[in-house]
Amino acid sequence: MNSYIKLYFIFVSGLLCAAPQAKIAYNNNFNPLPSNFTPQHKEVTVIIYMAADNDLRSFVYRNLEEIKYLLRSTPATDNFNIFIHLDVHNPGQKKMTLHLVAHQKELCLAWQGEMDSGKEETLIYTYAEAMRYCPGDKIVLGLWNHGTGDLNPTTGKIFNPSNLYEFDPIEQKIVLNRTIGFLDYVENFCSSDDRGICFDDSTRNYLTNQKVGNALGKICTTMRGGKKIDLLFCDACLMAGVGFMREIKPWVNYLIASEEVVLATGFRYEQVLNFFNQPQPDLRDFIKHTVRVFENTYQKLTTDYTLSGIDLTNIDPLYHSINDIAQILIIALKNQRNGSVKEFIKSSSWRTSCTSFDEPTYKDLKHLLFNFLKNMHLIQLNNGELENNVKTQLRTKINLALLQMAETIVAHCAGKNLSQSGGISIYVPESRIHGSFQHTTFAQTNAWFAMIALYLAP
Repeated sequence: MNSYIKLYFIFVSGLLCAAPQAKIAYNNNFNPLPSNFTPQHKEVTVIIYMAADNDLRSFVYRNLEEIKYLLRSTPATDNFNIFIHLDVHNPGQKKMTLHLVAHQKELCLAWQGEMDSGKEETLIYTYAEAMRYCPGDKIVLGLWNHGTGDLNPTTGKIFNPSNLYEFDPIEQKIVLNRTIGFLDYVENFCSSDDRGICFDDSTRNYLTNQKVGNALGKICTTMRGGKKIDLLFCDACLMAGVGFMREIKPWVNYLIASEEVVLATGFRYEQVLNFFNQPQPDLRDFIKHTVRVFENTYQKLTTDYTLSGIDLTNIDPLYHSINDIAQILIIALKNQRNGSVKEFIKSSSWRTSCTSFDEPTYKDLKHLLFNFLKNMHLIQLNNGELENNVKTQLRTKINLALLQMAETIVAHCAGKNLSQSGGISIYVPESRIHGSFQHTTFAQTNAWFAMIALYLAP
């Protein structure tokens, strides 16, 4: 990255901060929570799990400044609680874990020690502590960190996603460099340590998507009496995929996440959380508000962004339709003439014809389904009657899936380069199946994995 682009990123980082500030210093200076602090039960509790023991630590302080600005400039905490788990390792200092509580217009230190953000037990403990200090009826949980989507890389260190962007002098915006895929970059250009989400560089531990699901399951069954987390938001890359959603849907009502990589500056927290500065906030309206703030922020800076708000309580029918589509394609693949069904899938899913993301094996589901309908004529089977039946069934199931997807998406935004995206991605590799995919719950419970394996078989 040349110096001009670096300066541009410095400008962008400053632009995305709410409070005037010359420089965000590396420090852990928070006033202690008063000894006479009394927890107040409120309608909403926002828990932010900030795993910043990595190269994002400078951005975590910017986001904390945004939250401080919100607290000092509005009566927001009259209506909702904020609890923050922060893992950070500043240069020249010992790694620290801080628990911060919004109290009287400040973020106050409730506890300090050292924990591992890459363990599911830490996420579970964070929830328990949040309820001890900041009890609430509705729970909004944020995972702040890097993300790799449906797959867990087998090698490679996660890196600041801003490294993937470059400045376009014609558009006068920053755009993604798509000459190499996200996971290829991770696995071929970075050091060899396993990664997933909520990475802890000191311990080399991380939360796989399955571990996130396990942790949320334990929280909901042992601490919430079976009640789900009301909303989970991922201030992380590539998490709006059917695989990640399948892990968390038993335990979460709504998800906010991006199909694409997210600039390290992340959400505008002072604007996003200001929504709760009102009585009886509606979470579907909060989702629309968050997506709108994200779009207003990033459309000025880049043409490569997405954000989706997804109703996970309504997503099972879509999974059933994906399974049905995959089973029909398996029949077609087994009875294809002259490789026509493989060509149909390839023509529909290839990165030049289907919206994909910086990890090119993640395809936009809506665009893929539209391409399936458009390319149906390519399917040729050995039996004419079977071919007609397959095409009829496939059209029916695809149209049903598109309707179900529209009912699932609460809100969605996308930059110009991703204008045909619909809000949910699905894994369709172009040459080989990543080793971690077969271990996902989605692959083990849906015919999509078997269909992909048959499609890529020699």
